[in-house]
This record gives sequence, C-alpha cells and structure tokens, in this order.
Amino acid sequence: MSGKDTFVDFISYVVGLLLLAFVVFFIIVGDRFEAVMSFFVSLAPLAVFAFVAVVILNFRKREIKKKREEQNFEMTLFLNYADKLSSDLAFTGIPVLVMLIALLMNGKIEIEDILQSLLVFVILYIYFKALYSKAR
Repeated sequence: MSGKDTFVDFISYVVGLLLLAFVVFFIIVGDRFEAVMSFFVSLAPLAVFAFVAVVILNFRKREIKKKREEQNFEMTLFLNYADKLSSDLAFTGIPVLVMLIALLMNGKIEIEDILQSLLVFVILYIYFKALYSKAR
C-alpha cells in the first residue's frame, strides 16, 4: 500500500469512529432508547426476508458456478400468450392486493399505502418489461 492509500484508510477509520461516537452520544444524551429499540424491533421481519434472500442467493451462486463449469450458461423458457396473460394479471393484481391488505388492516387506504402499491407496480413493470423484451 502506498502512503496515499494508508492516509485515505486512516481518514476513513477516523470518520467512522467519529460517526459511531456521534450516534452513541445522540442516543444516550438524547434519551432515545425507546426509539432505537422500536427501530430494532421493526427490523426483525426484515431479517427473516434477508435470511431467505441470502439462502436463495447462495444456492443460485452455486448453480451459476456449476453451469459455468459445464459451459451451459443459457436458459430457454417456453412461454405462450396464456403465460403472458397470467403474468399481466399478477403484474396488475399484486399492487391491488397490497392496497387491499392495507384496507383490511387499517380500515382505510392512506397515501403511504398508495405509494407502496405504486412502488410495487413500478418494480413489477420494470421486471416484466425486461423479461419479455428478451422474447424473439
């Protein structure tokens, strides 16, 4: 490592320590223990999804490595227009389902629920657009 790299690493380390000290000071002096605990409790469901994602990605990584060794990296899907219709129904139905769940849980649909549904719609639109743009 050169002197420049060592200096950049040192500055990064100092900034990280200062940031950590600020966060600890902010929590202790500001008496924000309840807010921090509620934040960590709300992260528990996310941890379940993160664990599932790590397991799936690990499996896919092994699968990709195996396919690369076999020189068989391509995949062929045989879809017809009925499959495209069912995916279009899922593409439009899942955002509606998100809003329906919010309606059943809260008794009303708020702006956050609409934004969540819109985000799901945009993500699914981008995914299906990328998937079906590869069709010949």
